[in-house]
Amino acid sequence: MKNLGENIKKERKKRKASLYEVAEAAGVTAGFLSQIENGKNEPSLTTLKKIADYLNVTISRLLGEDEDVRRKLIRRDSRHVFSNLWDGLEIELLSAIDSEHIMEACIHNITSCAPASHIPYTHEGQEFMLVLEGRIELSVDDELMQLEKGDSYYLSDCTKSHFFYNTEKEGVSRVLCVTNPPYFYSNKENV
Repeated sequence: MKNLGENIKKERKKRKASLYEVAEAAGVTAGFLSQIENGKNEPSLTTLKKIADYLNVTISRLLGEDEDVRRKLIRRDSRHVFSNLWDGLEIELLSAIDSEHIMEACIHNITSCAPASHIPYTHEGQEFMLVLEGRIELSVDDELMQLEKGDSYYLSDCTKSHFFYNTEKEGVSRVLCVTNPPYFYSNKENV
């Protein structure tokens, strides 16, 4: 993801922010941020979101997408994939930037019993989840639900604490998530 690093550096310099300022805001060391900027390492999606928020840009801008062009066709081999998020979690972004910030779609690929996926989170808006493969356990405000391939859940209030994880003993569970407003492709100024 060399372009990613170059874009982060470009946006950082444009805003006259030091390596140390951005690193501190993202919760990483300046050395690690330097590795990202030089294409020698990749940030987690959480770190990338913090960098984008600090620089007041969208993740898609850092990824090099043209925000003025509404791309509707995303080929499978051109999806942005974040594979180093937490132990056992990979996210495939299925949608390009939506300048009206209506929604985004992604697939969560979760290995069996990925430990970090047990951390509850909240965000604005609504979320639709569809289990594409495997089985998951979904927690919404501490209520646990078992979902299998083909099952779906519509969370109308994402300020409720929620998380899901793979309950399969072996293999990956895949969950399609559609979020309104976008979570990964937005920044604080645009939500």
